[in-house]
Amino acid sequence: MGLQGQLGEIRGLKAELVAISTDAPANVRQTVGQLNLDFPVLSDPEKNTFRLYEVLDPHDGRVLPAALVIDAQGIVRFREVTPTSVERTSPQTILDALQRL
Repeated sequence: MGLQGQLGEIRGLKAELVAISTDAPANVRQTVGQLNLDFPVLSDPEKNTFRLYEVLDPHDGRVLPAALVIDAQGIVRFREVTPTSVERTSPQTILDALQRL
């Protein structure tokens, strides 16, 4: 079960799930609709957010799969970057990080 299936628990912890994509806004809207996602997916084709949170491969500039937990003051409290999209951070790991806030 992905993070979509954990939304109730995430929101129960007074948190919000947000995804960021390098796709164009129209493509993001299409994906959100196709997958019936109930959380915001933002478009950042310029990779500014990824650069800010240092989740770009330094060698080729590609976006690395990452999960961040950012508190209400904007402080990153948890950060995990994985080498490939196959090895993404588990939903339970993210829930554990939220529970530690």
